[in-house]
Amino acid sequence: PAKRGGDGRDRIRDVLMSDYERERRAVAASNAALSVRNYERTLDVARACYLDADHPSLLVKALESPPLSLLPMETRRGMFRNLMRAAMAPLRCLEGDAPPPLGG
Repeated sequence: PAKRGGDGRDRIRDVLMSDYERERRAVAASNAALSVRNYERTLDVARACYLDADHPSLLVKALESPPLSLLPMETRRGMFRNLMRAAMAPLRCLEGDAPPPLGG
């Protein structure tokens, strides 16, 4: 009888865990889909501002290739910072106290 009770509890636990796992899997799938959607929408905003997620890696690749790779590292770092600042300029109009872009 003691074993039978344990088997019943084990079966109940297995059913509850199975239900819980199924419910959590659905929630996790929904959350993952929402995260992907939000990520894609963020990229859409960046593209609307003429930004591309690949630009920084392309810039690094260019700075690591001759003739730019022959420049001192500090010079290349400065170039990278300045070019990134210029690339991010379209986002300045989104700041509250920033002046509107030209023509805007």
